Amino acid sequence: MESEKTIVKRKATTAKWQKEHPERVKEIQARYLAAHPEAGAKASAKYRAAHLEERREADREAGAQRRAQDPEKERERWAADRIKHREHRKEYSAKYNAAHREEQRLAAVRYRTEHPGFKRQYLYGLTPEEFAARVALQDGRCAVCQEPMTKMCVDHDHDTGLVRGILCSPCNSGLGMFRDDPERLVAALIYLDPEPNKEA
Repeated sequence: MESEKTIVKRKATTAKWQKEHPERVKEIQARYLAAHPEAGAKASAKYRAAHLEERREADREAGAQRRAQDPEKERERWAADRIKHREHRKEYSAKYNAAHREEQRLAAVRYRTEHPGFKRQYLYGLTPEEFAARVALQDGRCAVCQEPMTKMCVDHDHDTGLVRGILCSPCNSGLGMFRDDPERLVAALIYLDPEPNKEA
């Protein structure tokens, strides 16, 4: 059995030889990997897992350098890669989503619980503070029926995307059913009360 001193000396000798003969080392490695492809794949996977963050950081730096040197060429490369790998991405995404559906559902529920205002901010650009301010401005009442709101809905203009007010669920659904069309609403009013000036 080799002593620790002998092992250290042998490793130092090997490292020195490898440093002095880089081309020879590459040749030996290539020959080994050609004869043992499974071992090469396993070693590569192990290395990637152990140096994941280093590789990501190196990729980010390389990408930043390419974009700085020739942004137009980098945009063309990205576009070509997206087309080239489109089907592969779809297939990979479908397999991943199928295998992690429950995990993704729980993650989405957890995120919505931890960030209750995320959907409003994402869809309408309303921060939690802005939403609370609008509700307070309306005194907690629906902007249409003026009734206290239990479930609050953000009403927005579908053409401009601008927020118009906070409505209760029935009023918000009602406007949606009428397609936000004033003429339809007036027609409905006339239908419900065809003779508004007639005395009872």
